[in-house]
Amino acid sequence: MSAVTVAWTLVLLLGPLLATLAAVRDVATNRRWITLRFLVFGTIFLSCELGGLLGALVVWVVTLGGRLEALAFRLNFGLQKLWAGCLFEGLVRVFGMKVRITGTEILHKSPVIVFSRHVSSADTIIPQVLIARPHNIHLRYVIKKELLWDPCLDIVGGRLRNCFVDRSAGEEAVAQVRSLLEGLLPQEGVVIFPEGTRFTRQRQERIIARFREGGNEAAARRAESLRSVLPPRRAGVLALLADNPGADVVFLAHTGLETVQNIERLKSGSLVGATLELECWRVPFEAIPQGDQERMEWIWEHWERMDRWVTERNNPA
Repeated sequence: MSAVTVAWTLVLLLGPLLATLAAVRDVATNRRWITLRFLVFGTIFLSCELGGLLGALVVWVVTLGGRLEALAFRLNFGLQKLWAGCLFEGLVRVFGMKVRITGTEILHKSPVIVFSRHVSSADTIIPQVLIARPHNIHLRYVIKKELLWDPCLDIVGGRLRNCFVDRSAGEEAVAQVRSLLEGLLPQEGVVIFPEGTRFTRQRQERIIARFREGGNEAAARRAESLRSVLPPRRAGVLALLADNPGADVVFLAHTGLETVQNIERLKSGSLVGATLELECWRVPFEAIPQGDQERMEWIWEHWERMDRWVTERNNPA
């Protein structure tokens, strides 16, 4: 918390000077005010982090260190929704993004397992914005442990039913994922990013090479046919489907955040005025196949549908 406080204080004190320098740079380089937008969003991000940490402290005091469990859950869940919502609104407004969503009418029912595309750290808050906040559905996340660098995710995320996995942990990681289904309530759900990491062409090529090295030419060819998503990983998604207590599955496709993959692409200004487009479709529990092989084929079919959807929007005719 001390590092966040120091950073936020410095930005606040130096704000006028930094804003002036950013504006001069943008005017000189015709950069669509990208430096100034970075500064504003950075301030919003630090404010959300500091507010989240202060809120977490208040929740800890009010709930007697978490001993009032029901109250602690409600307050931490509310804090998580507020934090994610503020970050999302800040991103959209600062960069002048347009948002177009299809399929939200299917998101109010729970329990649910969400299979979401993953292309940047920013898209991890989308299920919160689309499902948790408007429908008050608590989502348990399967998320990589590297994101624990974010103090709000570390503290508040650790208080809720989330799974921060070490992707190299093998069966131990699978057991962690499976545990998220224990005691799943009607007003809850699980979110997993089946690709396991953010899509890049280089990662796709490495995955294809591993398939070929392992003698799985069919998988390599199928992975090669994908243009905008990575192949779904087997272990986590099959663990959730095998132990599914009756939840429907929602597939969440989106495009528009590809430029948030790294700083260099953000600096180009391509996020300014971009359209964040999202589409959801739902499969009832009764329509999910039985057996790992059948389920994996079913996941692939939906993932190929997602790939076509993303590719069409990123590469319009």
